[in-house]
Amino acid sequence: MSAECNHPAGMVRTFGRPKVFYSALDGLRGIAAICVVLYHLANWGEYTNWFPRGDLAVDFFFCLSGFVLAHAYSDRLGRTMSYGEFVLARIIRLYPLLLFSVILAAVFFFGKSAFSSEIVPTADILAAMITASLVLPYFESSVPLSADSAAFPINGPLWSLFFEFFVSFAWAALFVVSTFRRTLAVAYICAMVLLIAGLRYNDLLLGDEAHDFLWGIPRVGVSFALGLIVYHIHQQSWCTLRWPFWAVCLGLVAPLTLPRMFGMSDLLVDAFFIFAVSPFIVLLGAKVALTDRWKQISDIGGELSYPIYVLHFPIFAWVNGSLQMFDFSLSAWQAVSLYFVMIMVCSWCALIWFDRPVRRLLRQQQKSGRWPVAIQSPVGRLFRRNPAKL
Repeated sequence: MSAECNHPAGMVRTFGRPKVFYSALDGLRGIAAICVVLYHLANWGEYTNWFPRGDLAVDFFFCLSGFVLAHAYSDRLGRTMSYGEFVLARIIRLYPLLLFSVILAAVFFFGKSAFSSEIVPTADILAAMITASLVLPYFESSVPLSADSAAFPINGPLWSLFFEFFVSFAWAALFVVSTFRRTLAVAYICAMVLLIAGLRYNDLLLGDEAHDFLWGIPRVGVSFALGLIVYHIHQQSWCTLRWPFWAVCLGLVAPLTLPRMFGMSDLLVDAFFIFAVSPFIVLLGAKVALTDRWKQISDIGGELSYPIYVLHFPIFAWVNGSLQMFDFSLSAWQAVSLYFVMIMVCSWCALIWFDRPVRRLLRQQQKSGRWPVAIQSPVGRLFRRNPAKL
């Protein structure tokens, strides 16, 4: 093996090399976010679902996150970036829009309680709002807000953001002892635990509800670890397959359109997607070279993917509530089209006028040294030892 193999899984050092941008992966992230939105719109509005397995796109997000974080930070962790700086970077990247979505949803529920016949306890809304603002689940909701028994009742999709923070912080903390073999072991253990949970619940897509919340740990763990493994494979050039971008997109979208049979076959299909299809699509996507035009489109899709994902429920709630208030009756096509357009437009506005300026301001504050000493302190002592050998 080359000397590069002496680094943790997916953490090949590339000092002095030009930074690589995987625009095709940004495009795939945007497509996955749209699939999630269409999946949820069909469920919330009780329409025909074009993406019966659209919830699997979240597992693709987790796998992609492992790949992208390894690419973005593995050269810096323990050298030019401390653990505290990594944590702060992730908070700056994800938290502003998360908090905005919580406030947007809370205002809707307060208004719904005040101006409609459906009374939602104020204490319940406040508790759900506070816990979600702290990126913590709330299991004691007395009434369904975003969904029945949701772990984050104020905005159901936030459950995946909790696990995104959890797994990325854990990865960075354990960076110095991570190796390719240990990452393989983590992926295997998480896969086995998830399969056991799947047999118990007859479902692998766990973690979003109060009763199965902790099972989200092996779910995110296996996909994130597979993302790290895929990054290592990509860096070592162990796979030479190259597909055109349209074929990679089709490989991601097609499995999400397969109907659900609500039986053992669903477990097998979901497991095959999580353990094989999702990491394979990430690997192929990393090898795609786009033309300048498609690169621009993919970059926009990737940047919009997070606002779309984190805001699509509050925007749906506001649009749907407005239609009910003014007694508008729309066909399924009209309703889905309206919801989708509003989600896209509002997500774009939130990105341009809120997320970008706020993150820019926070990064400036961080660079200026105005953050509290406790945040700026170099807790990167975890990284003083050399990474373990393979």
